[in-house]
Amino acid sequence: MRVSDATPAERFGLLLRQTGKDYACVVGRVSHTPGLDEGCPIRTGDLACESGSSRSTGSVVFFEFILMTKGKPMEVNGMAHVILTASNFERSREFYRKLLPFLGLQPMIDSDELYYCVGGRTALGIRKPAPEHAGAIFEQSRVGLHHLCFRARERADVDELHGFLCSLDVKIIRAPREDQWAPGYYSLLFEDPDGMRLELNHVPGKGLLA
Repeated sequence: MRVSDATPAERFGLLLRQTGKDYACVVGRVSHTPGLDEGCPIRTGDLACESGSSRSTGSVVFFEFILMTKGKPMEVNGMAHVILTASNFERSREFYRKLLPFLGLQPMIDSDELYYCVGGRTALGIRKPAPEHAGAIFEQSRVGLHHLCFRARERADVDELHGFLCSLDVKIIRAPREDQWAPGYYSLLFEDPDGMRLELNHVPGKGLLA
């Protein structure tokens, strides 16, 4: 059977089999189907070969499907990147040109519009603001970013960064200390030139997931 000749139900069943997924969730309108409501899981084998009908349940109109993996749920592999918009790009770029390489992130882009570094299974970029937002004041309690936290590999790294920041006369909000957020949680809190709160923490082992 050619894919172009297949009914919607056949194409959807093929998609499930190709992706190795065994269940779908009905989202939208379901008609003439006793016991089959929105959110109901459907097996691949229940999908018939005629215009969205199901052999076991009757006629169904599928408007949208959400694929559901069988077995272990998906787990992301860290945070790919975060982009911050600075109120004064030149000032912030100079700060991050010192901070990010110290943390082990390598510069990939250094232009008049963007400074972008990659390392430690993540990346951070600093962007120039739109002209109408240049000079705007960052407010931590407004909608958007509250603070950004890097994770250290060793507890001593937190103390080392503290010493480095003090040599740059960076505003320290909280010197290194232990907190209750997780067993062994040890962190430092400081601000960038825009007043954005940045943190470096160390949590031994698996932390809260232990």
